[in-house]
Amino acid sequence: MDKESELNVKLAAEREELTRMLAAGKSLTDKEVYDKSCQVDKLIVKVMQTRGT
Repeated sequence: MDKESELNVKLAAEREELTRMLAAGKSLTDKEVYDKSCQVDKLIVKVMQTRGT
């Protein structure tokens, strides 16, 4: 699996986890939501860097 595919898999997992947590009605603090969003953003940046865009 190439680097971009690896990152896309991680990105999908992070998004899925956040969606699951929110859908379960789990009471998340602003910090938890922010931290998870930052992880997703960082992975998006890595994917873009891997593509060279």
